[in-house]
Amino acid sequence: MTKYYVIVILFLSTFSYGNLRDRVDIDAGDVISSSKLCYFENKKYSFGSIIEINNIKFQCDKRNSFETNGELSWIKLN
Repeated sequence: MTKYYVIVILFLSTFSYGNLRDRVDIDAGDVISSSKLCYFENKKYSFGSIIEINNIKFQCDKRNSFETNGELSWIKLN
């Protein structure tokens, strides 16, 4: 009888191991916030950041003024 339980446990464990082996963990925070960043020279900048390129300043701001939760983009400052 014990032998039967061992065989069943081993059989079922192969299914659970296969599921864990193929599992991919994704940090939801990275996925959600990836569009809420501006990028320059392989660096991430958050909303409100200001950079200067050739004496021209750019700010990381909302791409569209009518969106409250939209993507960010570099906007040229006056």
